[in-house]
Amino acid sequence: MPAYMTSQGWLLLWLSVPLWAPALRAVLPWRPLPRAGWFTLTVAGLVYGAFSAWIMLVMTPIGTLATFIGPQLQEMDLPAGRWLIALQDGFVVPVYAAFIPALPSVTWVVMLLLARHWAAVCAAFRRPDAPTGQGTAKH
Repeated sequence: MPAYMTSQGWLLLWLSVPLWAPALRAVLPWRPLPRAGWFTLTVAGLVYGAFSAWIMLVMTPIGTLATFIGPQLQEMDLPAGRWLIALQDGFVVPVYAAFIPALPSVTWVVMLLLARHWAAVCAAFRRPDAPTGQGTAKH
């Protein structure tokens, strides 16, 4: 097997931690969680959603400015051009590099915090007296 296939496999395994780690936690034989599939999908959604929101709201605009606007400003000999180009190497690249070790850490924290309250969340969805939003208004 070529070496690049092994490294890609490890990267795929590492980046899929929000999927398999909560699944393992949900089916622990000594502390199983109710609705294990929902727990896994909830943790994965929270973790991947937080990373996606960070990328879309912060990293993409900064990267776009540094890539497209920075060189134009530098061509016009404006100091903001150098600053924007330096922003790419000094902020964008290190933050993207930090995403790889941060993903399992964030997954671990979200998984532990949600597992503490997961039984109560599931119980709240099963309550027959919980308001449904339909027919609850009294005239």
